[in-house]
Amino acid sequence: VQISLGWLRALGNGKGALGLSLTAGNENATRGRSDGDRPFAGLRLLFQYTLSEKLGAFVFTGWQNGKYADENPLFGYRRRDTLYDFTAGLTRSLGEGWSVRGQMTHFRNDSNMPLYEYGRTDLSVNVRKDF
Repeated sequence: VQISLGWLRALGNGKGALGLSLTAGNENATRGRSDGDRPFAGLRLLFQYTLSEKLGAFVFTGWQNGKYADENPLFGYRRRDTLYDFTAGLTRSLGEGWSVRGQMTHFRNDSNMPLYEYGRTDLSVNVRKDF
């Protein structure tokens, strides 16, 4: 279950947008997860801008904090995680409804249990056709 509250502002005569959203919710424990439910809260910021008729840029970043409800019986304490993410990319229109988008996303999860700490960077290229 998640609820979000957001704000979005057009920039540059509609060429860009700046947005902010707050989220809160609860992730229910399933399949016997020993840490229990995970209430969470987060913040997300976005910026996108049309650079030219065929080229646009975007940046998204976010933060989410979660504290698990139950003590983990193997480690003897309650797990707390903080997830950070950052995405940046460019979209190029190819005409006739086609576009290509390249992006880089980086995730970092900090936890009071080192087993759950990680960092990951994804690079991707997406081709899209609008009908």
